[in-house]
Amino acid sequence: MLVMLTGSCSSSVKSGGASTSGQVAVSYLAKRAERADLLRWTVAGEQVSGVIDSRWITPSDPVDLQAASVDFHGTLRGLQLEVKPADGSATWQGLVDHSQLTLHWISRGVPLTTTFLSSNVGGFDTAVQVLGDQVASASAKIASTQAADIASAKSRVAQTAAAARLAAHTAAAARAAAGRRSAAKAAAHRQRPHK
Repeated sequence: MLVMLTGSCSSSVKSGGASTSGQVAVSYLAKRAERADLLRWTVAGEQVSGVIDSRWITPSDPVDLQAASVDFHGTLRGLQLEVKPADGSATWQGLVDHSQLTLHWISRGVPLTTTFLSSNVGGFDTAVQVLGDQVASASAKIASTQAADIASAKSRVAQTAAAARLAAHTAAAARAAAGRRSAAKAAAHRQRPHK
């Protein structure tokens, strides 16, 4: 799941940063052209628990908006965040700096970083709607291409049928002409005087 969190984001600041006093709900959003990730957690003292919701489109399947959610728990000491996803994937480590959260982890031996900005569920919903519009546009484009291909195939079939009809008509006309010539020769032969 962690490989889904690559890339930087841009989002307006809509909620305050994390706090380690009392119990505080916090959310951060990372978004880019083909994906959106919303990380939400509750802080109680130094203990953190929450979920990351992800929506994304893959280039190989642009008409399918995919989704996943991963629960996590961890600690927030000062500005240092460390969380462990419930799916057993690599531990995330990060730094909360006012309205920005930067997470680091290693996936398949490759170090990755994602920057989140303070946001809320509404910001995530808007980002998901943009992705949904992209899926709808891709679906319409594919449907249009398929319709054009079908129309072209029908046109080729019609042209082939017309050509076949013309060839059959031409062959029939040639046979009729040959028959008339043969009949004319036979008639001429009968009219000749026989010795």
